[in-house]
Amino acid sequence: MPSLLEVQTLIEKRQLRWTAGENEIGQLIAHRSFTGLGLAPSPRPRAKVAPTAIAQAAGSAIQLPKKHDWRTTSFGSFVTPVRHQLHCGSCVAFAVVAAMESALLIKESAIGDASLDLSEAHLFYCGTGSSCDKGWTYPKAFKRARKPGVGLESGFPYNPDSPACIEIPAVARVSASDNLVTDFERKFALVNVGPVLAGMTVYEDFGWYTGGLYTPSTSTSLGGHAVCVVGYDDDEGAWIVKNSWGTSWGEAGYARIAYGTSGIDIREWHSIRVSEVCTSANPARLHGGSCVRRADLRAEDIVAALARAQQPEVV
Repeated sequence: MPSLLEVQTLIEKRQLRWTAGENEIGQLIAHRSFTGLGLAPSPRPRAKVAPTAIAQAAGSAIQLPKKHDWRTTSFGSFVTPVRHQLHCGSCVAFAVVAAMESALLIKESAIGDASLDLSEAHLFYCGTGSSCDKGWTYPKAFKRARKPGVGLESGFPYNPDSPACIEIPAVARVSASDNLVTDFERKFALVNVGPVLAGMTVYEDFGWYTGGLYTPSTSTSLGGHAVCVVGYDDDEGAWIVKNSWGTSWGEAGYARIAYGTSGIDIREWHSIRVSEVCTSANPARLHGGSCVRRADLRAEDIVAALARAQQPEVV
């Protein structure tokens, strides 16, 4: 595994646009003791009889904004704090929960609410049977998140040293998911639905990443990794990803991945819709107020977004 100095030398030699620095993840990878990946290959999705609403919308001739970031919208942030999966291959659960939390904030217009915290442990340990060493797939995570759903972190705190399942009341569910095949579909979903899910290939230099536009400086991969994509920037040529390696890694837990690198453009992408579970166990909305049942995003809502996408971005 390359040392920090070796990676910094490669970055300078190849004139790459990112910086490498000392951090815990880089040290773990360098010492071959890193276990923070876990995206297992998914089966090839079956062809659908009818295109999804996103695919239908993406087929229209519209203009999307050159950049979009759910952390810095004109209304504020709709992204919850970065978490840390620690020494467990539970990245799929962390990515799915990150997208679910943002979907709920967007749905309820709960701008900047950092208190919303769903339980990755409930999704992962009750859905996989404690398979930190095997990882998970997005389809299996969606199935578990759809039924029975996901409870609150306070009911089942994440601890990779205590992975036994604890069934707690679900407060949110994934009500639907879509495969996103083209870059336009992915950007359209990001702008009009919310943060989406993606897979990427992690190379052995990625642990040292501290900022900038990441392009691998090394050719040896460590495996597949699940991330939540919160935005994109066409001017820079970057996908903006929320990782699950804590805030001391990367750009406060985020990374900008260059288009066409790290396998991110060829691995699977998904958008999700989320609904709250209104029961006696969840009498109040997750971030305060009354629990209300709201209709999920419908096809006509996405089609209506076509007009909005053509409007100039509010600054």
